[in-house]
Amino acid sequence: MRMIAALLILCGSVDAGSVPPAPIVCTTNVPKRICSMFTSFFSLEQAGSNVLKDVQITVADKAAFKRERDRITAIWLNSSHANPEKSETKKPFLLSGNDDTLFERGESKTRTVEKVFISADAFQADDSSPDIDKIAGSTMFVLGYVEGCFYTRMQEVSEEVERVR
Repeated sequence: MRMIAALLILCGSVDAGSVPPAPIVCTTNVPKRICSMFTSFFSLEQAGSNVLKDVQITVADKAAFKRERDRITAIWLNSSHANPEKSETKKPFLLSGNDDTLFERGESKTRTVEKVFISADAFQADDSSPDIDKIAGSTMFVLGYVEGCFYTRMQEVSEEVERVR
């Protein structure tokens, strides 16, 4: 019964308290209009998702995104050299199939994504105005990815509990 209650709280079926959502931030060189659009879209998504509300989202300019990718890659390379047999499962990031988005793992056993980094460069239209359709699509992609990772992990946890019984 405790396991069911814990899963309900983690999955959002029971209000675990009114914790404010994780921040949505933009790096200094992200155009204000792009930052404003991302912040608006993600604020709406965080309000409707108990999983996404715990994930920090950073919209980064080209240089900041490259620094973050390099930082995460260096952590993974160092850990894979130190412990090669666990290099795949201990990656500090998750592959997304999208070069403009990085998903950083959390330390928690239940949260698989803790931070998301999005490159703002991919959302600038040719006429230098933000591409609202791409921004909306990116927001939905991130929501689906984060929730999919979380619920997959919850399934694994429940299967582990059943095996132990």
